[in-house]
Amino acid sequence: MYTLPSNVDQCELKVMKNNQNGKFTNIHSHSFSKDYSISITDINKNGKIDYVISNYDSHYTFFNISTITNNAPDKITNATATLKGNGVVLNWHATDDKTPQNGLTYNLRIGTLSGASNILAPNSTNTGQRKLLEPGNMGADTSVFFNLLPGTYYWNVQAVDNSYQGGAFMDADKTFTIVDVQASNLEATIVDKTSLNLRWSNGNGTRRVVFAKIGTSGTAAPANSTSYIASSEFGSGDQIGTTGWFCVFNSTTNNVTISNLSADYSYIFQVFEYRGNAGSETYITKSGQGNPGTFSTAVFSLQPPIGNAYEFTVNSQIKMGDFNNDNYLDFLFYNSHTSSMLLYLNQSDNTFTKDSIPLVSKLNYASFHVFDYNSDGLLDFIYTGSFYESWNREFSRAYIYTNNGDNTFTGVLSDSILGTQTSSITCGDFNNDGNIDLFVGGLKSNIIPDPFYGSITEFNPISYLYKNLGSSENYKFSTVNSQFKALKDGGSCFGDFNNDGWDDLIISGNTPDDYSYIYLYLNNQDGTFDEQELLVSQGQNYSKMVCADYNKDGYLDFICGAIYFINKGDATFELNYNSFSIQNSNNGFTISDFNNDGTIDILFNSSKYPHFKKLYLNNYPENNFSIQSDFNSEDGIGISSGDYDNDGDADFTLAASSSSDKINIFRNTLIMKSGVYNQNQKPEKPQNIQFNQSPNKLTITWDAVITDESPYLSYNVSLKKDTILFNSPNSDYLTGKRQVPEIGNSGLNTFALFKNLEPGTYEVKVQAVDGAYCGGEWSTPTTVDVKDLQTFYSFDEVCRGAETQFTDQSSPQDKITWLWRFDDGTTSTEQNPKHKFVASGAHQVWLIITSTELTDANGSFLKDSVMHTVNVKPNPKAAFTAPNACQGTETKFTNNTNMDGAEAKSWKWDYGNSDLSTDSIPLNKIYGIAKTYNTKLVVVATNNCADSIQVNTTVVPMPSAVISVTQNSKFSFCKDSDDSAILSLATQDNCNYQWENYSVVLTDKTNNQLAITGSDNVGIYSITATVTSKLVSEGCVARSTNPVVITINPKASKPIIEEKTNNTLFCPGTEVELNVKNYSNTVNYQWKYYGVVIDGANNQVYKGKLAAGDYSVEAEPGSCATESDKITLKHKLALSKPTILGHGPTVWILACDNMTATNYRWYYNNNLIPGANKYQYVANKNYGDYYVTVNDGGECWTPSDVFKVDLTNGIDDLANDNIKIYPNPSKGIINISIDKDIIENVTIEIFDVLGKTIHTKQAEGTSYFKVNLSGYANGVYYLRIKVKNEIIVKRIVKQ
Repeated sequence: MYTLPSNVDQCELKVMKNNQNGKFTNIHSHSFSKDYSISITDINKNGKIDYVISNYDSHYTFFNISTITNNAPDKITNATATLKGNGVVLNWHATDDKTPQNGLTYNLRIGTLSGASNILAPNSTNTGQRKLLEPGNMGADTSVFFNLLPGTYYWNVQAVDNSYQGGAFMDADKTFTIVDVQASNLEATIVDKTSLNLRWSNGNGTRRVVFAKIGTSGTAAPANSTSYIASSEFGSGDQIGTTGWFCVFNSTTNNVTISNLSADYSYIFQVFEYRGNAGSETYITKSGQGNPGTFSTAVFSLQPPIGNAYEFTVNSQIKMGDFNNDNYLDFLFYNSHTSSMLLYLNQSDNTFTKDSIPLVSKLNYASFHVFDYNSDGLLDFIYTGSFYESWNREFSRAYIYTNNGDNTFTGVLSDSILGTQTSSITCGDFNNDGNIDLFVGGLKSNIIPDPFYGSITEFNPISYLYKNLGSSENYKFSTVNSQFKALKDGGSCFGDFNNDGWDDLIISGNTPDDYSYIYLYLNNQDGTFDEQELLVSQGQNYSKMVCADYNKDGYLDFICGAIYFINKGDATFELNYNSFSIQNSNNGFTISDFNNDGTIDILFNSSKYPHFKKLYLNNYPENNFSIQSDFNSEDGIGISSGDYDNDGDADFTLAASSSSDKINIFRNTLIMKSGVYNQNQKPEKPQNIQFNQSPNKLTITWDAVITDESPYLSYNVSLKKDTILFNSPNSDYLTGKRQVPEIGNSGLNTFALFKNLEPGTYEVKVQAVDGAYCGGEWSTPTTVDVKDLQTFYSFDEVCRGAETQFTDQSSPQDKITWLWRFDDGTTSTEQNPKHKFVASGAHQVWLIITSTELTDANGSFLKDSVMHTVNVKPNPKAAFTAPNACQGTETKFTNNTNMDGAEAKSWKWDYGNSDLSTDSIPLNKIYGIAKTYNTKLVVVATNNCADSIQVNTTVVPMPSAVISVTQNSKFSFCKDSDDSAILSLATQDNCNYQWENYSVVLTDKTNNQLAITGSDNVGIYSITATVTSKLVSEGCVARSTNPVVITINPKASKPIIEEKTNNTLFCPGTEVELNVKNYSNTVNYQWKYYGVVIDGANNQVYKGKLAAGDYSVEAEPGSCATESDKITLKHKLALSKPTILGHGPTVWILACDNMTATNYRWYYNNNLIPGANKYQYVANKNYGDYYVTVNDGGECWTPSDVFKVDLTNGIDDLANDNIKIYPNPSKGIINISIDKDIIENVTIEIFDVLGKTIHTKQAEGTSYFKVNLSGYANGVYYLRIKVKNEIIVKRIVKQ
């Protein structure tokens, strides 16, 4: 059903036919309004799709009337069910007449009864009729996986076409049965010494529980309907009874990290699937693949022991090897107590089956050694010791046991190999014939006469080399020689110690007189050896030894006892006594790359008290080892290592135990997996074999094989020249099958070195050897020529600019001539020339040598040549700039070094003042002292080419720009005046001066002195200066900090003044108005009277009752003022200015002091008082301003000053005549008398009419004193008398 969106008003339905070409054709359309829905179905069940359009109250049905019949899809007939892991995979296939194969969908039905669909319903009837028009429930898939509970299931499937028509189900339901699947494939990874992470593959339970126990064997048994509470901390979860099985996990996932473990123990873990809720659990108890599993947090995990060693026996031995060629390492074990040989065959699941090997004769103090002596691809062994005939007669025997290929061996007494007891046995191909030879040393029995017993047996040391005679002689052995030191209780190994391709021999041991020796026998390539004594001591036991290239330098080293012998490259050795801290030197050991780091480690095992096992890891590239684990165990005796479980890391076994009487297997915990091991696959063959020849040396290299389960492999190199097989590869030359269960002759290196090879053509092959000693396929053979006349030379790698030294190393060194050709066209015939190349980089140099003795088949002297690319290293050219700088400023260092294509490794700057730097971009320095500094740069490139340069840089003193002003200079003066300002800078060498006004450069002012005078333009000058050193390109500039401000003021225009009426003659007291005729409102004015400034008269107009005299006005008062011409005012003839005398305050009586004038006029508040025309006027108490004018009969009236009538004015006496003032008016002397009763605290003060105090006196107990006003102008004054808190003011008049 399809519902239309609510925001759509009108819709159109179109039925489109698929044309099967990516296009459609419209075959039907119908329009309808919104709120309708569409349903698609087969309404009339005719197999054709119809549709219905409807809403809440109506619907339309559209029947499909197509005449084309749709046939149902074909019935499925080829369905299969395949059980897989925890479930089942169902597969099927179907066809249809119209719907393409990829267009069909499928409908699956699953039930627990035939025809039932209680597990998966198909929405179809059992006849195939579809109940819903939609694709099948499986979509287009034709394969599906189901994880179901155990039980039997019935299933069927039908095909559905694009018309949603279902085909018929299969004729009958198919069935499959799911069984219980237990968890499997346990794996573990160490987290730390006390915890590990355990993982597994889940079974088909709904949950799972994990139990753990200390130990290596046993199984847990959880009880049904019992819930176990888990704790990932071992020992804290529920225990199954008292069994020691603790629950460490109970959930649905497939991993857990378990803590509280001890590296001293191995632990066994078991996972159980179960179903049901708490209290109703049903546990699946059957075993799973790799479940249980034994793991440890130690370096090695002790596995369940195998076999039975019966009791502790010193000479029990064990060796790993694939004896049945099934690609799993087996164990060959010799029990010296029972004199029995046991073969434990690896069953690939951590179990072994035991086969006893019948021995021809049981020998005492026996030894054995594993090797494929007859090159048939099966590992055989030699068995040697002494046969006990009677208490006084023993006979030494040696038996060769041939592997029959069916887990049985046939032993034959050797008629050529002398048997020994406590033997040292090693094998190798000393004569390079491809057959494995033997060295056997030890104690050989001899029957000697005895006077008491008739005869007895004595044992004497012998050392013999035996040659394998090969297939033509049925691989018998013959004695080569007995030149070797006769030693007992020793060790031995073959190896090419001088890298000449021939096996040398090292032996160790003791003589009967208790001296211990180590001897090296260098192979003379003719069956003889040169003996070299490496070490001798008394009381030591240099027994077992193992040879390998431990420091990966291409030269074979060895370890004997506790001493590390480091090959110096010429078969001489440096002795390292400090690598191993072990308590005695009579040790067994085994070597392998135990930590998968690509170097050979060593595991020591002591067979004597105190017993120990110590793992020492190789510290390559350092020439030493460090202890990784100390097992501190009693498990002495034989030891062997190899990857027995094929997981890519090296494990080891111990041959016997005094406590467990078992053979113990120690599994490496780098990779921990339980269950069936993978079958070991041969390593792939090495690729990219390359050769590098140098004088008397051939280096072979190859690419490491990285596809093996072992991350690091050992390698075997074979050189063959004619029939001689060099380097003793101990592998079949054709098949690569290993003939000894040991690492390859090149160790873990991916190169091999050979020295002093004879001329000829050599075929070279390389094979990889994995941790289970399985040899891979040989590399594709390649050849290399070692010639009679061969050109070699060496050369120094120098830096550009130096001479390259060429050194001829050709073979031979005499009876040849030389021709050197350089790629610059020059040549040389010197043997060891020098040549300087102009450019760095690669240069081709040829050396052609010509023999003066050897000739070819044509009689021509032999020639040989070689070309090498000589590299001249780029050499940096040190360069930098450090321009002169000013004291206190930065000296800018710029690194201009040309690296010539090299990369800088280091920079060293010496700034000449004890400062150093290692930056590539130098620091800018600020030097505090002005002087010349010797600065230096040393640059070293990564190729160790270097250059240096010294540069002198001068720090000059910072100039001074302090401006001084000369004496008598003025900072402000007038235009055109004689005034000036002289500014100066200190005279300084090598400096430029520049003056600025408001920071604008005065281009013509470049001296150290600047004068500003009245002839300069009017204005304000803000003068600064800059002083620049001529010795520094930039930065050495001083600028004055504070400008010097000079003002040149303009001179004002001369003002012109006039009297308003153009009259200068006036009666006294007449209002006169003076005016500036050329007034400007931008100019200030000041009026003067007789040249004296008139206070407050600074406007254009000055007016008032002006006195007669000279008046002028000054424009712009100050230094640049301009004064007008004076104007003189004159008074007409008139009386002198009168003075008013007043008496009050009870009644004010005013009188004019000029009592002889012709006429008087009195004014009150500037108004004429009518009728007041006498010299006296009574004002009564009419307070105000009064003045009087007098006239002598002419036109001018002369006014008095204003007399103010108020309460404080007048000349009244104090009551009771306390104070008397006389005379008043006075000509100058005024007497003051004060009553004696009030003379204390009396202050007298006299001030003028303007309020200015002119006299002050303290009475100080005096009742009478005088005041002299003779020096003051005539006029009215006031006397202020302060008596206690009362103030009295009296008016006095000076005439």
